Parts: sequence; structure tokens; C-alpha cells
Amino acid sequence: MLCLATSFRAGSTVIRHSHAVRTLRQTHFHAQTSPRSVTRSFSPRTMASAQVPTYHVLQYSYVPDILEKRDPYRAEHLQGAKDMAAASKIVMAGALTDPVDGAIFVFKNVTKDEIEAFVRKDPYVINGLVPKYQIRPYMVVADSL
Repeated sequence: MLCLATSFRAGSTVIRHSHAVRTLRQTHFHAQTSPRSVTRSFSPRTMASAQVPTYHVLQYSYVPDILEKRDPYRAEHLQGAKDMAAASKIVMAGALTDPVDGAIFVFKNVTKDEIEAFVRKDPYVINGLVPKYQIRPYMVVADSL
């Protein structure tokens, strides 16, 4: 289990803060990060919203002749992904190229059940253009978003 070694001073009381967010009554604390103290301002609302985001990757495998078969379903397929992106549920999505044999969708703060519901509604899946897919948790270690 990963624990963040952070201590906060609230008056004369030192509060140790691990990865779990705790409700704090006072809003100003002194974070001890090194031999010198740095003043930071925290509120219970700020601390509760500091959750680590979760990500999942949905990977589609396409039928070999996807480019010839997708036209009747493409607009609705793309609109479904754009709607999820507008709701901040998809961070990015797109087809794999050279060859075009699949697609990748990156979901943020969405449950596996929500992703399964998205897949069940996708016209590519409904019409047999995606014979196989997988949903995997994804751990981001670096990003620029």
C-alpha cells in the first residue's frame, strides 16, 4: 500500500495524512515537507476533490474489411464517442492505422459497467464490425492533459 508521508500542523496538533482523504475541521495548515515549513491552504472540499482519477482502455478489434463495411454506421458510431467525450467520460478515442484493424478509447472516471453499456449501443458492435473487444484498467504515469 502506498502511503504519502505528509504531515499537517493544526495549531499544536500534527495530523498525518495517508492516501485516504480525511475530513479536516480547520482550513489552514502548515505542511512539513522538509526542514523548513511551507504554508498551504486546504479545505475539506479541496481535499475531498483531490481523488486520483481512474482510467480504463476499451480496445476494439475490427473485421478485416472494416473500411468497406463501416459507412452506413460510421456517423452514429462517431457521435456516440463524441457524446461521451462531451460528457468528459472519454479522454480520447481513435482508430489504429496501418493497418486499420481496431480502435482504442480511453475513459476517465467511468465504471466498467458504463463502458459495457457504451459498447452494447455502438452500431459497429451491433452490426458485427467489432467481433472482439476488451476493457482494461489503465494506469497513467505521465500525461500533459
